[in-house]
Amino acid sequence: MVLLRELASGKVVPIWVGVAEARAIALALHGVEPPRPMTHDLMSDLITRLGAKLLEVWVHEIRGDTYHGRLQLEVTGSDEALLVDTRPSDALALALRTGAPIRIAKRIVDQTPQLDFLAPQASEQVVQAAGVTVKAVSEELRREHGLPERPGVVVVAVNPQAAASGLRAGDLILAFDGTPATTPMALLDAVRRSVPGRRLRVTYWREGEEHTAWLTVGTGALEKPPGTQV
Repeated sequence: MVLLRELASGKVVPIWVGVAEARAIALALHGVEPPRPMTHDLMSDLITRLGAKLLEVWVHEIRGDTYHGRLQLEVTGSDEALLVDTRPSDALALALRTGAPIRIAKRIVDQTPQLDFLAPQASEQVVQAAGVTVKAVSEELRREHGLPERPGVVVVAVNPQAAASGLRAGDLILAFDGTPATTPMALLDAVRRSVPGRRLRVTYWREGEEHTAWLTVGTGALEKPPGTQV
């Protein structure tokens, strides 16, 4: 099961996925690169090599107990976006590899029963927001990246949308907008406190020095995805 959490309200939308798709999502979320391209790695490479770009993925409709999704692609030479029908599980796995925003139709969020969501313990948390994926710092990660004995969270992956920030895997994030990054959930909390489009200041440690990066906070649920009847 994938739990999609709407940032503004904190509501959780649960979506059942297959074992293979769950593994593909987990690999991308943890920043693991397989020795050979898996299916969703291949899809991402094809989109890039064909000169297209994945702009957004949507979970836009429920029919019975089945969620339906769409990809919005920008195609070179075309003035109109290309919409492609997809299973949400495939859309999520692809979005995590390309950095495309994940949207949920507002009516789906509104009609989902409220769930009591308890985040995993800090040592097991992996959070992706604003284009970066972070996890709790461990002794193994400190040895691997030469990190100091300072509190913070470790960057394990940076999506293309956040690459311009300068952050990279192995950086130790110390604070978000001046608030200490004590757990990975601190990133999610910082994004939730920010208005869409605002830049989030990140203080991080790399190679013995502190640096500053800026991440752009995305938007929330869609009122009406293009091409969808409400």
